[in-house]
Amino acid sequence: MKRKRQKKINYFFWIFLTLILVASGFMIRKFFFDSFENFPAKLNIPAGNRAMVKLSGDDVFREISEIEILENDTVLADNGNEIFLEIFDNSKIFLTKNSEIILEKMRQWSNNKTEISAKVVRGDIWFSVKRKVNPASSFVVSFGELNLQTLGGEFLIRNNFVAAVSGSAKIFHKESFLENLQLGQQIDFSKNSNGEFLAKKEIISPEIQSWDWFTIRSKNFELSSFPENLNDENKTEQNVTDIESLEKGKIEILTPGKNDEEVIVDDPVVISGKVPVGTQKVLVNDYQLSKFSPGDTEFKYNAATEWKTLQPGKNEYDVVAVLKNNEKVIAKIILIFEPEQLESENFSRSESLENKILENSKKCQIISPQNNESFDQDVVEINGSASEITSSIIVDNWKLQKYSPGDATWTYRLADKYGNRQVGKREIVVKCFDINEKLIGEDEIEIEILEISEN
Repeated sequence: MKRKRQKKINYFFWIFLTLILVASGFMIRKFFFDSFENFPAKLNIPAGNRAMVKLSGDDVFREISEIEILENDTVLADNGNEIFLEIFDNSKIFLTKNSEIILEKMRQWSNNKTEISAKVVRGDIWFSVKRKVNPASSFVVSFGELNLQTLGGEFLIRNNFVAAVSGSAKIFHKESFLENLQLGQQIDFSKNSNGEFLAKKEIISPEIQSWDWFTIRSKNFELSSFPENLNDENKTEQNVTDIESLEKGKIEILTPGKNDEEVIVDDPVVISGKVPVGTQKVLVNDYQLSKFSPGDTEFKYNAATEWKTLQPGKNEYDVVAVLKNNEKVIAKIILIFEPEQLESENFSRSESLENKILENSKKCQIISPQNNESFDQDVVEINGSASEITSSIIVDNWKLQKYSPGDATWTYRLADKYGNRQVGKREIVVKCFDINEKLIGEDEIEIEILEISEN
């Protein structure tokens, strides 16, 4: 008699089948639910500038007026031009003169995660990264052998150097974490003899703060007072808003009051503010500002009795920004001038002004260092004084961007990273100018710059 054979369950088969189904489901989910879409960046070119773009797969740069930038396209602001890119997530990338960048990734996933990466090829580039809502999102900038990762903030990046105006970031070398970068800090990386990266972290330097792009993009940030461990959570959105206001065709008066305000003053003041990107010239009460150049976004105007631009009583000022195609944007401010004591009627104003200029010309001086000193430090600091009627200062053929009219002191530094620390005997000349660009004083010293001491 034959016995019935019992069917054995092939457990291995069912386990294998289950794994196949699970893996297939995972792949289907990734494909259908976690798919991403590539988004372009918009190229904006201020009036009088131009952009060169090397499209993905192309070998040469071509000049273009307006185009959508896609993944792996290279953008170059050459020959003194300045341009900026608007990313789909509202972040922005500003290319200063002779800067080059590659947009490597610009993606948004189905779950709203964004993935953006850019590579700095050369030059000084400003990144305004909008704070991410989705924590899985990433914004990565590679520069040299290093990577910066951030969820939001404002950063100036060049080869092996980063300055954080707002927000925070992490700096990596390949997969190795190197440093945290906080608000108001800068990091300069160098290599030792073993090829290891060494980080020099400090408060953002006066030279970086005096840089035009930095000044424009970092409104109202008193960086020198920021503690090194401060992690900004509030100013990122404010700073991004400040930048966006420059692009919306609005004049923003900042000092001594705001748009349409009446301000009581008892001394001469500087009316300053910001104008839209692409402004060709600025006029205040029909006077064209001679120190404003097409493309600038910041203006200053001296309201002073010496220049007959401020009189006792009510003074109205119309600030006019002339844009491309002669379009005009207007803002107003009123100053109520109440001087503490009016000059005697018998006192000659012309004689007073002449004596004042003569007196103040002596204040345009180099205070330190002394003549014929020698230096082997990596940074040489030049300090000086200026008079109350000084409107601008040129030191070593460089116009001090951070100097404000009326400041009593100024500082200028020589360093390799600024390209002005040439070895040898150097004649340092300072010249002070009034609001009409008339020379009112000068001074000079001779110093010797030596090779940097390793001690």
